[in-house]
Amino acid sequence: MKNKREFTQQLGSTVRLNRQKAGYSIASLASRAGMTYSQVARIELGKISTSAHTLFVLSEALGIKTYELLDSLHQSRMEEQHEMVASH
Repeated sequence: MKNKREFTQQLGSTVRLNRQKAGYSIASLASRAGMTYSQVARIELGKISTSAHTLFVLSEALGIKTYELLDSLHQSRMEEQHEMVASH
């Protein structure tokens, strides 16, 4: 993950994966989080970055801790670093 755009896309993918694991549609997650369908969809697609508060609200609606959304980003970054080292 090299830049803000990649970070935003990876975070969106993480939100989507957790939503799917929880068995929620975009509409139901949006409703649970007090957000619009469009907001959640755009976050999942990596079209918009989001605030810490929005991450908190989404994680609460998903029934997970906020750090769980961010942990996967750290793991992804560590995997990238290991792959770069292994390829040299």
